[in-house]
Amino acid sequence: MQTITGDRYDDCEPELAQICCKCENDNFTIGCFLCRQCLQSRPSYRSRVTKTMANKFYGVKVKDLDKLPFEDRENSCLYERVVLENFMLKTCGSKKELLRHLVKVRARWKKAEASKIRRKRVYEFLWYRAPELAQSVKSGHYKDLDMKDKEEWYPRFESLKAAFQECCFVFSGYIDSTSCKDYIKNGIGSVQDVINVVRQEETADDPESC
Repeated sequence: MQTITGDRYDDCEPELAQICCKCENDNFTIGCFLCRQCLQSRPSYRSRVTKTMANKFYGVKVKDLDKLPFEDRENSCLYERVVLENFMLKTCGSKKELLRHLVKVRARWKKAEASKIRRKRVYEFLWYRAPELAQSVKSGHYKDLDMKDKEEWYPRFESLKAAFQECCFVFSGYIDSTSCKDYIKNGIGSVQDVINVVRQEETADDPESC
């Protein structure tokens, strides 16, 4: 892509080339690293896409999709690719501005998908070892946990759980609390600090608690 890569122009933006088709017409890719014009000659090409694909590949905001014509098929709204493309060209004002917009949109999607994969790996690791923490990960309360750091946060979790059991506190009732999350995720405070916070709530009704 000469316009984007700067083969002929000084004001190049090489980051835009990542989402551009090799046909060098400044067209963004929608699948198989090809643009709509190049992809539509293939047998697998589909002229309509779902809401998710409209947002991910065309950068159309969810609120704007309600303004566009669609086909309601089996509880799924399908949008014409050409309509989406023309709408975004009009919205962004130019093909280059559309490319800039799509770079940001796809970067957000890539980050979100990486986060989803990371949480899935943590969840699978915890499922048999610590089901209560696994459930909290699945619910999004511990979304920052990463398997590459498990040698740090998993021992903290085990220590805290043991302390709760020793004091006869119900761990599952506090695992999503701020003090527990801060300690398990980031090592903020200590086990005793967390226990002290819980004790303040528990001992009011049970003075025999440790």
